[in-house]
Amino acid sequence: MRKLFGEVISQNGFGFHENLDAVRVASSLIESIKNFAMPWIRLMLEWIRRV
Repeated sequence: MRKLFGEVISQNGFGFHENLDAVRVASSLIESIKNFAMPWIRLMLEWIRRV
C-alpha cells in the first residue's frame, strides 16, 4: 500500500497530490484495518493448522 501511495496516487493528477489531510486519513484508515485484521488472520491460520 505504501508503494501505491508513494509512487502512484501521490503523483500530480491524482486526488492525494496536494491534499495532505486526505493522505493522513487514508493512511490512518489503512493502518487501522491492518491492525484489526492481522490478529484474526493469525487466529484463522492457527485454526487451519490444527484441523
